Amino acid sequence: MIVYLDVYFAVNALMNYLLLVLTRQIIGAAAAGRVRGGPLRRGLRVIAAAAFGALWSCAWLYLPPKVWWVGSAWSWVVAGSVMLVIAFGRCSMPVLGKELLMFWVLSTMAGGVFELFGQRSIGRFPLSVLLCIACGLGLAGHLLAGVGRDWLRMRRCLYEATLRYQGREKTLPALWDTGNQLYEPYSHQPVHVITYEACRGLCDRVPGVIYIPFHSVGAEYGMLPGIQIDEMEVAQGGKLIRRFEKPWLAVSRKSLSTGHQYEMLLHGEQE
Repeated sequence: MIVYLDVYFAVNALMNYLLLVLTRQIIGAAAAGRVRGGPLRRGLRVIAAAAFGALWSCAWLYLPPKVWWVGSAWSWVVAGSVMLVIAFGRCSMPVLGKELLMFWVLSTMAGGVFELFGQRSIGRFPLSVLLCIACGLGLAGHLLAGVGRDWLRMRRCLYEATLRYQGREKTLPALWDTGNQLYEPYSHQPVHVITYEACRGLCDRVPGVIYIPFHSVGAEYGMLPGIQIDEMEVAQGGKLIRRFEKPWLAVSRKSLSTGHQYEMLLHGEQE
């Protein structure tokens, strides 16, 4: 039997992608919540996992028949586990076992379906391959639609924040974040979060710094240095939304967004 390695890899990768997406849909938020980022990042992880599984299958073709039959079960465990970790992130062994079992069940069912259509074809193309391609295109369209919805939602929440301090002025992109509930600990004024890089050149020196306690999801409690500037104006599409006198800013050493889409998080009550 002649096996075209490129075709074998492509079919396996597409099949793995479909199975991983179906697995994620069934196990729901338990897997999606382990990976930070939007639909694009989660989709790329699934694609990487599918490609790994396809490479494993291609490498498995070169093993001697005796080794192949003895190690096939072990291969299912190892390759399947690695694929799930790449796609959905690390988890406990019991959770991984449940996800692996679901992945096996779906793989077996899919194998039966494609075996049923394997002998039928449309023109020169097997019906099973066409069905796999159609499902892949549908899921890719669903992924792109999710990315588009996230992008539009992000654009609606983005503002232009103009900061002023001792005669200096700086305008930067800011996100209205309902999750930002920081308050200055003494007067209980709302606090906005800004990156350290965005502060440079605006307020390199301040007469005093306070420390503001914070807590983020999946992280321990910590402290952020807080400074007070003279004024801040928030606008969207050239229209002034609100002006703040003597606002408090918490300075973060970490980036607030991938790709520097925004450099500031406005307080959740200040929309």
